[in-house]
Amino acid sequence: ELGIRGVGSLAALLGRLGRGFIMGKHVAQTYGSRRVAGKIFLVGALGVAVVTATQVFAESQTGTSPGLVTGSSAPSTVKCTKSPEVRLLVAPELQSVVSEALSAPSATKGCYAYVVTGSSARAAASKIRSGQAPDLWVPDSSTWLDAVNQPSAPAWTTGPSLTLSPVLVASPSKGKSALAAAPASWSEFINAKGEPQVANPDNDTASRLAFFTSRIDQRDAITRDTAARLIVLSRFAKDSVGVLLDQAAASPTAIRPFPVAEQRLATFDAEHPGVLTAMVPQAGTVVLDYPAVTNPNLSADRREAVANALEVLQSEGARTAYLRAGFRDTTGTKGPTVGGISAPSLTQVPMVSATERAA
Repeated sequence: ELGIRGVGSLAALLGRLGRGFIMGKHVAQTYGSRRVAGKIFLVGALGVAVVTATQVFAESQTGTSPGLVTGSSAPSTVKCTKSPEVRLLVAPELQSVVSEALSAPSATKGCYAYVVTGSSARAAASKIRSGQAPDLWVPDSSTWLDAVNQPSAPAWTTGPSLTLSPVLVASPSKGKSALAAAPASWSEFINAKGEPQVANPDNDTASRLAFFTSRIDQRDAITRDTAARLIVLSRFAKDSVGVLLDQAAASPTAIRPFPVAEQRLATFDAEHPGVLTAMVPQAGTVVLDYPAVTNPNLSADRREAVANALEVLQSEGARTAYLRAGFRDTTGTKGPTVGGISAPSLTQVPMVSATERAA
């Protein structure tokens, strides 16, 4: 199984934290649950004719298990030469938006066929490393490129960010673990504040980014007390944030605060209002940036089809769809309402470099 490259588990992460792997000065930039089931979509765009087909499949932590794809024929009046089937792997929470955008009658300028599959970043990275790379990959964070690049192969490089979702603290609204105020920083939350809960950073990107960010102001070697604290956290880490959200729905006052993406929390809040309170660390937070990453080994015809997809996925219509789905725009504004409160302005903490993450 592929974990975070150079990390692999929270225990390994603790060892790296002990070496003070995040160093240097970082400047903040200010900007104004349900468990998700995967789907596979076949989107054929023939001028203004569109062929779509769907069948739901379950996504596991290790990958996706697509169902059979069926579809109807294009109108006989539409003539098109055979085109390559372009494969996309996208974060499950973006899948329906991407599929709908690429199936719109006005989406394409030529003959393209897109297969859109929902996949966790971990599972997608595993496929790429095993030689089953998609033509276009949209993980939930650029940091997952750490898990696919190898010295002997062309580099996968981050592309344009399609949308954003900041990492928040989800605090129980009631109960002994409820936070009276937002933590000063992710460092305080992870290293000193109360009794937080986390999801396994091998599986959950929000917890992964919270751990990385918690080391920004911890430049010296990790202390014994902090190490002991992180070991305890690791023992009680859940497999995914979906498990934590399910527990919050079942026992609202028993859950402890945990990192979660804003979009995921907004979806949960719509179904379970008043259970969790969204908090932004006072020093700022990191974001899931949903980069569109093009396979570096594409043929010319596939590059053309991917370029068309990128144009569609950055169009005004797609940007509006991201906002409707609970994401923010690429400036970090216009986010979802959680708990009846409009999305606050953010101070975005830049993610540390790949070199620092791998140190």
